[in-house]
Amino acid sequence: MHKVVIVEDDRIIRKAIVQADWNKIGFEVAGEAADGQEAWEIIQAEHPQLIVTDINMPFMNGIELAKRIRKEQLHTRIIFLTGYDDFEYLHEAILLKSDDYLLKPVHMNDLLDKAKAALEAWKLDYQKTEQLEKTIPLLQEKFISDLLFSSDSMEEMNIEAALKEMAIHLKGPSYLVMNVFAPNYTREEPIINQLIPFSKKNYTELVSYQGDEAFLFHSVEEGRQEQLPAFREKIRNEVGQSLEEPVFVTMSSVFEELADIKTAIVEAKINMEIQKIAELAEKDPEFDALFGVEKGTARVFAELNPAQSSHDKIKSFFDFLTEGTLRLIEAKKIAFNFVVFLIVQLNHIIEDETEHLDIYQLSQDILAVENLEQLIILLEPMVAKWETAFERQQVANKSDSLVDKAVQYMKEHFSNPDLSLVKLSEEIHVTSPYLSNLFKEQTSMNFTEYLLELRMEKSKELLRTSSLKTYEIAEAVGYTNPHYFSSSFKKYAGQTPMAFRKGHGRKAQ
Repeated sequence: MHKVVIVEDDRIIRKAIVQADWNKIGFEVAGEAADGQEAWEIIQAEHPQLIVTDINMPFMNGIELAKRIRKEQLHTRIIFLTGYDDFEYLHEAILLKSDDYLLKPVHMNDLLDKAKAALEAWKLDYQKTEQLEKTIPLLQEKFISDLLFSSDSMEEMNIEAALKEMAIHLKGPSYLVMNVFAPNYTREEPIINQLIPFSKKNYTELVSYQGDEAFLFHSVEEGRQEQLPAFREKIRNEVGQSLEEPVFVTMSSVFEELADIKTAIVEAKINMEIQKIAELAEKDPEFDALFGVEKGTARVFAELNPAQSSHDKIKSFFDFLTEGTLRLIEAKKIAFNFVVFLIVQLNHIIEDETEHLDIYQLSQDILAVENLEQLIILLEPMVAKWETAFERQQVANKSDSLVDKAVQYMKEHFSNPDLSLVKLSEEIHVTSPYLSNLFKEQTSMNFTEYLLELRMEKSKELLRTSSLKTYEIAEAVGYTNPHYFSSSFKKYAGQTPMAFRKGHGRKAQ
């Protein structure tokens, strides 16, 4: 059954309308009201398909009620009731796109006929709206993909038309784009559904991209730029808590023109790729992050070969890209990620900041190429520059006794519980597999064994010379769990810390 609400200040007329045979035409009366204010509360609660309302009423008249319905963009149909003295309102009623109006006294059969026609119109609109709601996510994803990876430029008018087609209206006066991504997202519903609480019509509009990724188009009001980082953190924290997993949120610069939204999307996406790489590099010490293709579909952070050095991986990946088996748009997507990864590594190696590559300009250049050959030509000098810098760094590291640097750093930082081979590699600017092999060659011990020896020998010294409790010594040498420290010490020294102190040192106070 569909719902109708009757609004009429004359109680006798209202009761007569309520008692009409609404069921016969597929309606049930969801509520009745004597004025527009009372009716608005019912409409908000019941969401009726139709209201039948008098025009001239106290508190809030029928025209004011209709204006509120249209302002909130409800899909409710409206039939006005009017007396001879109310014809001055009819022009406004027409502008409000009412379905019809009836002159009092009302004939019930006429009212039901008009209500039936209004219901058919509502059903048609509903079907169109439902179809549009299914289409909009596809339009949005194509819009983002075109701005990111299409060679065709999109003029300001085309951007505005595309945004209007997706029912996106931004007030401005300035604009930015936020990119939201959940790396472990596996739910069937797209992540954009988690962002609905942050949507504010005409100010913050949501745009679907993929199931685990979305964009927010945001109007920046005068004097509100300083609030943007807090807004970004609010999204990250609240969506992360809701999903119970990490969420990345990056944002672009603020732009004055809507035509710059393409640049804003690219900036937000680049910042997201950098954040993904940083996160993966921190969490996965076994291999460097790179990108590959699985069953013809681009995938990010694919493990190519854990045994390969970073240098070999980059060369292997570039060779794969130059095979020419990918479609241009697919090659652009992969190259886009590849460039972000490569430039992050390259700029880390090159100490002279004047030689650093511009990540934004190179990304824009990738998006502008029109064929695979142009893409390869664009990437070749960058790969060659990386290779030269990498080889120069390796030679410099060897000449400066790389392992001596590593050992010195470990002696100074073994008390840090987060010390790892990956962190050590970053500090001395080499890849972790390369450092691991070199370390074992020159010390006959691997990183873990050497770190354990440093910590255990310092523990023995503290047990012999100090009155620190066992858990305090554990903390002093980099263990957060005193039980694990005691177990490690016993394996290393052949006795517990208490027994060692009893035989060699001072008792704890």
